[in-house]
Amino acid sequence: MKTRLIILICIATVFFSSMLFLTFNAKKIKNSSLPQVTAEQLEKKMFVIDGNSVKCYALPGKIRSQRGNYIIVSEEVNGDECYFARKITFETGAAEDGFYPVTGDSYNGEPVVISSDRALFDGREVFLIQVQAGHNARHD
Repeated sequence: MKTRLIILICIATVFFSSMLFLTFNAKKIKNSSLPQVTAEQLEKKMFVIDGNSVKCYALPGKIRSQRGNYIIVSEEVNGDECYFARKITFETGAAEDGFYPVTGDSYNGEPVVISSDRALFDGREVFLIQVQAGHNARHD
């Protein structure tokens, strides 16, 4: 009878220790299963569009040439801030100094994904490693 009790206590201890470990590490485990992305915050610069000087978001050519562009949006889910990739098609004008003016209304200054360690799709939750400043844009 004592042996059964000791075995039961050992099993219960292992079970509750495992549950405690998983509880405290749940966020780390979840984040490691998400695509790890780096994003860039686009800056505004002056462009000549239809003969007028207009200040627009400057989309670097390296981002424009990617297959499929995604922006990062944050939403609160169960009290936690979560990040999601949203597919976007940039409406752009003619390039100036390697940058394209974003002319459409579909972009409102959200961070743009520049790298991901896994494939993305619209609405996929991601782990945002870093948002880089768009320091490549020249200010006029």
